[in-house]
Amino acid sequence: MKRILYAYVGTLGLAIVATGAVAKDFACLMEGSAGTMRVKDCIHTNELSETELKKMCDGLSKTAEALGATAAKITYLSSCPAGYQASCKGLFGKPITAYYYEHDPLIDLPNGCVMLGGAFK
Repeated sequence: MKRILYAYVGTLGLAIVATGAVAKDFACLMEGSAGTMRVKDCIHTNELSETELKKMCDGLSKTAEALGATAAKITYLSSCPAGYQASCKGLFGKPITAYYYEHDPLIDLPNGCVMLGGAFK
């Protein structure tokens, strides 16, 4: 499970660093499972274009799937839904926030967030 989380965090970082376009608000809601844990995460940004966000979210899903998770159902939105358990704001010092909805336990998320320069809340 930790391996999937760190791959997810690492893939997210590569996708964000590789972009530089400014865009309007976009979000992707990813739902799936990793082992026995159900995962529901949302990435929100006004830093990436819609195309870049789609590439990033597809890449995250494929990376997790390659490590044993189920393929995520991805829904594209203008913002992430309310009701999240935790968030990681300011990834790489940019206006990018990851929202976590169904993680049990949340124990590995704070370290991954800080590793990417975000503030876990």
